[in-house]
Amino acid sequence: MKCISCKKTIEDGSLFCRFCGAKQELSCPECGAVLLPDSVFCSKCGTKLTVPAAPKAEKAPAKKKYTSECPKDAVVLPANLTKSDDCNVDDVKKMIENFSSFWRSHLGSKVITFENGPEGISASLDFCNSEYTNMATKETEDFRKSVEAIYFPKAEYDYFYDLCNLAEFPSLKYLYLSDSLYCVEIFNMPALTEVRYPSKYDYFCLCNCPSLNVSFSEIRSNAKVNLTNVQISGDVYNTSDRDISIENCPSLKSFTSTSTRNKIQIKKCPSLEYIDAYLSRGIHEDYNEYFKNYTSLKKANIRFDYIEEITSMFSGCTSLESVSLEGTVKCLSGRSGAAEDGFFGNCTSLREVKLPDSVTYITSAFKNCTSLEEITLPAELEKIHEDAFAGCTSLRTIHIPMNAKIINRKGEDSSAFCDCSASIIRY
Repeated sequence: MKCISCKKTIEDGSLFCRFCGAKQELSCPECGAVLLPDSVFCSKCGTKLTVPAAPKAEKAPAKKKYTSECPKDAVVLPANLTKSDDCNVDDVKKMIENFSSFWRSHLGSKVITFENGPEGISASLDFCNSEYTNMATKETEDFRKSVEAIYFPKAEYDYFYDLCNLAEFPSLKYLYLSDSLYCVEIFNMPALTEVRYPSKYDYFCLCNCPSLNVSFSEIRSNAKVNLTNVQISGDVYNTSDRDISIENCPSLKSFTSTSTRNKIQIKKCPSLEYIDAYLSRGIHEDYNEYFKNYTSLKKANIRFDYIEEITSMFSGCTSLESVSLEGTVKCLSGRSGAAEDGFFGNCTSLREVKLPDSVTYITSAFKNCTSLEEITLPAELEKIHEDAFAGCTSLRTIHIPMNAKIINRKGEDSSAFCDCSASIIRY
């Protein structure tokens, strides 16, 4: 134990410090009540103390539990307990027995690493997480539950390991990923709070990691990523054209990327309020319905690849106020049927729109955008088709290129501007 006054180590159970003489549990001389640290009067009987109670010992600031250096007491998972080529029943039983014995001897271990680089990782973790899990003993499960940190070693060559297998470690809080890893995918790790990422990699993906809140020095020094706010400055390293993916992040509100080469995949982030990014169409084919029914989305600055037509990209985004689109697209359209299936269908808060100059054809694009008051359409626009501005009850002024044709439904004079009294200005 330590003295509450001088902080020196003294024998457990000491009533007085042998170095400074301080009493270790001060009591009131009148009533015997235990005194709180720094007491001048007894809180029980009010007696004034001749010597104030010793101040409460201050706790030293907590040290960071895990660093980039693998702890010396980390358990090194062996690479020599893998299945044989024959893999008969006796071999499987022997493997289970060997692994169970290994786990049993290391129960309670909090840090693990691997031998032999990627071969050792596969040999060790695949047993933990593959079909053998159902046959493995309770020791295997108990061992996984105790692990808090995993260190992936540097290897002689770059390698990839599927980190989603680590979901079998429910208490995992810290991941150290060496520079040898070239592909980063982190899935289903509810306790994960910190990650050391490689200094360069080809691919980056986060999914279902609700506790993660870290700074990513690997995406440039001023990049910060957490599941509420994502900011990426500059391009992610390496020569691959693979995308950055943010998926199933229900608390994500803002995403900003200044990258001109790395494309972004956003999926199932219903709380998103702001996005400024170069979108990939890898997850959402052709960008169709990319942000459909994102009711929290308020502002979007989107850059995208060349595509002939985009359908219902923002339909049902009832909070969307401002949109800027950059890219080469010929047609903005909505699916036939309900009003909310227009390109901006039922975006009832939309007030400001900037469309690409490449747009030549729009149909059902602005159905029921009831807050839109003025818009200037691209100079290359050739056709405004039926229902393009139907239901835009607040639209007062629309600037249309001189050569653009307005095409109404057969037998109707103004189906493109149904329930809309806007003044059309040709330019």
